[in-house]
Amino acid sequence: MSTEIHYSYRGTKLFFASLLQLILFMSPAFAKDNSCLQRPTESFAQRHSQAFIATNQVKYSMSQSITLYAGIRNNNSDDPIYVYKEMAWGFGGGLVLHIWDAQHRVVNPRFRDDTMLPPSSGLDNKSMFIELRADEIYGVSRTLSLGDLVRSSGRYSIQVEYRSPLACSFVDASIRELPALWHEDKSMFSNIIVIEVGP
Repeated sequence: MSTEIHYSYRGTKLFFASLLQLILFMSPAFAKDNSCLQRPTESFAQRHSQAFIATNQVKYSMSQSITLYAGIRNNNSDDPIYVYKEMAWGFGGGLVLHIWDAQHRVVNPRFRDDTMLPPSSGLDNKSMFIELRADEIYGVSRTLSLGDLVRSSGRYSIQVEYRSPLACSFVDASIRELPALWHEDKSMFSNIIVIEVGP
């Protein structure tokens, strides 16, 4: 069993969110137009943001639990960037976990992350975003058993991939000009962390 918490670092401010298992609203049938596809190869928000991942420690035993922290950081830009505040694990939630063993073989966790986020209720309101200023972060944390993450002791590398679940083409034209991360942008890959798991 894992738990998920949304958090934003502005002092100790926390954001909690319920994650609903609904069908993601990104079918082209709902798109308003294709103007969002004519975007720069790398947007302002992409240039000034960074995906990150961290753990609560670096050495574990198979009987322990691990806490993962992942999200987006404003990479020292004086101007704010905007991140869709609905964030969860799985392709539909924006965060995809990648794990390799010491032989660089892909490790598939016992569980499948398949969170599907509900449509935002305010597609003409920027309150659906978190504003991040220089060095501020926003993301989620989860705690789960090591046995759900890996199958045996060893050395493992962990990385997270982020791609916003919110498509620019679904929001009101007045919102599209925000320096935000959108589904139309390329995936962002975080730093790689290494953990040691004992028996």
